[in-house]
Amino acid sequence: MKKQCDGSGPENAAWQCDPDGYNTVQQRDPDGYNTVQQRNPAGCDTVQQRDSAESNATITWRSAKLRAEKFLMEAGIAEPRSDAAILLKHFGNFSDTDYLLHSDEQMPEEAAKRFWEAVEKRKQHVPVQHITGRTWFMGYEFLVSPDVLIPRQDTEILVDEACKFLRSRQERSLHSEQGNCSFSGEDSSFCRQEGSASLREGTSVPPSEESCAGRVLDLCTGSGCIAISLSREFEDLEVTAGDISGKALSIARENALRNSAKVNWYEGDLFDGACGRFDLIVSNPPYIEREEIKKLDEEVRLHDPVLALDGGADGLLFYRRICREAPRYLKKGGGLFFEIGCSQAGQVETLLKEQGFDKIRTVRDLAGLDRVVSGIWSGEHV
Repeated sequence: MKKQCDGSGPENAAWQCDPDGYNTVQQRDPDGYNTVQQRNPAGCDTVQQRDSAESNATITWRSAKLRAEKFLMEAGIAEPRSDAAILLKHFGNFSDTDYLLHSDEQMPEEAAKRFWEAVEKRKQHVPVQHITGRTWFMGYEFLVSPDVLIPRQDTEILVDEACKFLRSRQERSLHSEQGNCSFSGEDSSFCRQEGSASLREGTSVPPSEESCAGRVLDLCTGSGCIAISLSREFEDLEVTAGDISGKALSIARENALRNSAKVNWYEGDLFDGACGRFDLIVSNPPYIEREEIKKLDEEVRLHDPVLALDGGADGLLFYRRICREAPRYLKKGGGLFFEIGCSQAGQVETLLKEQGFDKIRTVRDLAGLDRVVSGIWSGEHV
């Protein structure tokens, strides 16, 4: 980072000042510019070496936020203003409104200590979500840890498309001649034996075929953000979700409790633990090519679990397996919806076609990149 100074250095120094009193010095030598360390009046050499009178007694919330933005920018953080605001609100335990009302008040000593420690972690490119231990997805707050993939905004496109499909299926059911829910009662006897005990042990809600909102299976659930969001969106929806990682499921279960969501959880490899047939199967599986993982941004490569990233040699390992096995778990007219990497749409569409899915479509995200591929199972049960 750039060292800080007070502007009273040698004559051969070039000074730059900002409104917060942080000045940068570049000491000239025969070879060019070398940054040297000076002290400003408050003794602020680095974030950690800060004079206690300045950091704990006289610094205001507003000043702390501005200085944190500067430190994070110098550390190459992509969104320094946003991250500084998130950390300040989290460790100050206040809202946007609270900040507007109290930003010029002095920062309490303990809050300042926690805040600057968090800024130091963010400078080391630890994801801000791991520092706070939480993030927001579909309007709900989720706990996160290094054991789960941090929910991304792109994945909200998958949830939106799943909701559209379920609503359309509900409307068709309500207008059917019988006037009853067509989601229920279709071949409920089938159960993948390898994981059935796991499902019963980890269930939050007893499995039932009588849910008029339908039955949904979320594979590779991770933090549970997809399953929980769908459960909250549809009151009578029966949601089952699985993951091979027990640590991830611990986070998912806690998130379900925090968000008052009803989900049946199981620990198992893909369908190991899934019982009966479903109206919809959704998945955001690992889809990064194995050799590409080492090229990912540091914040993803070093802090997201490899288990949630590694999609095999070509990134399609889990898409192949799910497309091949899904027909055994889908009702007639049921949907299979994937999140994909932005260059994988054509390949995943082909995999769906090869397994007998139709009405295949690709949906783009807000950045205009391919993000969701879906298909409908209309064939005979296998």
